[in-house]
Amino acid sequence: KNLKWENISVKKNSIVHHIDKIDNFQGLGCPIVRFRSSLKGPCAGHKFASFIMDLEERKKWDPQIKEVDETYPIYDTEAANLAMGVGKYGDCNKLGIGYCQTKSNIVVDGREQ
Repeated sequence: KNLKWENISVKKNSIVHHIDKIDNFQGLGCPIVRFRSSLKGPCAGHKFASFIMDLEERKKWDPQIKEVDETYPIYDTEAANLAMGVGKYGDCNKLGIGYCQTKSNIVVDGREQ
């Protein structure tokens, strides 16, 4: 489904160069914001993967997170890199199916993804 994003900001030379939002995501009265950024420096895909998938790391920036689990990891990341076109989108360091659960708050019930 195509979501109708409203552009909030575009700054070409900024670290966060594009910000969009939806005021009423899926009719639930909850806004959602999307930030786009480009970073330069060493490629450390494993650091980004742990930023998302390690529960203690995730708790540092996501106060609503309750549980994170790497349920079905795929260990052949070389095959994934070949399928994506080596170097085209960076190197895949972690791949698989995961699970995450968020805590309830005043606005939104806890969710599973």
